[in-house]
Amino acid sequence: MSEVNNALGIAPASLPETTDVLVVGGGPVGSALGAELRLRGVHCLIVEKETKIPDTPVRAMYLNMRTLEHFRRWGVADQLRCAATTPREWQFDVTFCTSLTGHELGLYRALAYRESEVGDVAAEPAQSVMQYVANRVLRDRAGELGAVVATGWDCTSITQTTGGVVAEVVGAHNVEKRTVRARYAVGCDGARSLVRAVAQIDRLGRGGLGMYMLIHWRAPRLRQSLTIGPAAFILVFTPDTKGLLHRIDENRWTVHIPGFAPDEDISGFDVHGAVREYMGSDDIDFEITYAGPYKFHELIAETYRNSNLFLAGDAAHLYPPFGGHNMNSGFDDAVNLGWKLAAELQGWGGEGLLDSYTAERRPIALRNATEATRNAKQFALAAKEVGGSMSWEVLNATGPDAEARRRAYGEQLYRTTFRNWMNDGIVLDQRYQQSPVIVDDGSAEPEWDPARYIPFAKPGHRAPHAQTIGGNSLYDSFGLGYTLLVFDHAKPRDVEAIEEAAEARHMPLHVLHLNDRGIAELYDEPLVLIRPDQHVAWRGATAPENPSALVDILRGAGDATQEKSGEIALNR
Repeated sequence: MSEVNNALGIAPASLPETTDVLVVGGGPVGSALGAELRLRGVHCLIVEKETKIPDTPVRAMYLNMRTLEHFRRWGVADQLRCAATTPREWQFDVTFCTSLTGHELGLYRALAYRESEVGDVAAEPAQSVMQYVANRVLRDRAGELGAVVATGWDCTSITQTTGGVVAEVVGAHNVEKRTVRARYAVGCDGARSLVRAVAQIDRLGRGGLGMYMLIHWRAPRLRQSLTIGPAAFILVFTPDTKGLLHRIDENRWTVHIPGFAPDEDISGFDVHGAVREYMGSDDIDFEITYAGPYKFHELIAETYRNSNLFLAGDAAHLYPPFGGHNMNSGFDDAVNLGWKLAAELQGWGGEGLLDSYTAERRPIALRNATEATRNAKQFALAAKEVGGSMSWEVLNATGPDAEARRRAYGEQLYRTTFRNWMNDGIVLDQRYQQSPVIVDDGSAEPEWDPARYIPFAKPGHRAPHAQTIGGNSLYDSFGLGYTLLVFDHAKPRDVEAIEEAAEARHMPLHVLHLNDRGIAELYDEPLVLIRPDQHVAWRGATAPENPSALVDILRGAGDATQEKSGEIALNR
């Protein structure tokens, strides 16, 4: 296990003096980066000041399809699903209601939680799971793979040197101090990131867009009185009350209550009265286990790199929580950065590969932030226009048309907040369009739609997923390095030319021959190079005239702009 169950966390004697990558922060993103690096044989030290992963407060509780694809590659997708605390039937869909024991206004599909909803477009369905559960699974996995997870140690300073970084770390209660030297340091240390401050990287955007009250409570008897259908997201809307609820486990619940100004004094907020209102009963016993406000922001780092220092997750970007994009984006950051750090440390990646991290991930953060802020506005619109039009007379009516009138409210609410629950484009259609380590083929591409995903194999896009003829995930056949997809009509000499160029540059390449007409049509060309993070890097009918130039671009040691200017010939 990665965590040592004592007051100081890892023993001082076990803390390495040198490592390849120092990961500052052992939250979900830091733990994910540790797993990604160790899969590739990179030595890493994760420094986390907390000795245990707390189960309060819980804010994030949704992992999307793309994130679960990462968990699958890390080897813990099944473990994550088994570890989820929310009862199985409460891990799907979205419902609108007047309270947990009141009237249901509608139950709707949300976020591709079921395999039947996903089909072939992704290797894994989404999962409703509390953030602390995901962190425990990932931190344990990082430890199993060989990462040193130093819980109970706080990174207090970092200094850049010519060949790397020097960090000072302090044990719990300042009992022990150690100096750690690393080639690189990655700040996965949250919104108040020390690494970002040392790197002198500013953030652009808007802070303090609003504030929520977050409440957790325990109510064992509540389950006997529930009158709504089970759902992963429960939206309470009445003329008087608005809130987003989740079921943490059999007996614990949480609610996010909107509508507060960022600087509002809510010290006198009636927490117990609010819980009674959301439960819809004064007669059910309950215990408050956490209550406190949190603010939401739209802030993006100007760059994700300063020399040997990198940012990922909350240290790099903060968006409003609507749509669940921020933590999931952090996992994508970890995957994008992890293989690139490994490539440089293993000697086959060029300096431009590390620079491409910002070029690829920052535009995704800007897009996701815009979408999350739009979702926040749609929630406010739903509260104003739909909630404002509600009447208790309709909500509490009886008679043959009463249910239909209530369901009409639900339909309005679902339509208004639709892109919170249906965001396949955000999740699966991540395009690295301006990347210096992608070779564009000049082909047209579908218009990007945040709610809809169209599988498309243009370079820069996530590689379209498919089930092979044997019923297995195509992704499971990819290598840890680059993968060359070879379809039936490819010429052997072209395959050999690319293999030889990769071998000459020590770029790891797995050649995958596929005799599958459906997948061949999906990828459109007989030769397709897939990156370690499952994005298409290049495709063509034949090998380029200069395969070495192609390999150099992909590994960050060439110039992709030369292809456009005709200085090198990448395609015949």
